[in-house]
Amino acid sequence: MGKIEYSGKLVEYVPDNFPRLPNEGRQAVFDAIEKLTKEKALIIAPNIRTITGLGKTATQRHLNKLVTEGYVGLRYAKVQLEHNTVVTGVYKLTKKKL
Repeated sequence: MGKIEYSGKLVEYVPDNFPRLPNEGRQAVFDAIEKLTKEKALIIAPNIRTITGLGKTATQRHLNKLVTEGYVGLRYAKVQLEHNTVVTGVYKLTKKKL
């Protein structure tokens, strides 16, 4: 019988306060938008992901839900990034608390 090979490589352990439950991730995205608003930074998904540490799909799902529920507004704009210009969603808080 041949040797079984397993895949996967540990990259790093996440902090204890890393959002693991759906509502924790939603709150983390909302908090990131608040932080970016206070810092007068551009509120786009990549900046939110930088703060939360969530992946692209998780971040987008939380953003979509927050927009649908009316907590966050969404407008599309041309945004100059480091190496290119893209059309992307720019978010804005519409309610102060989640």
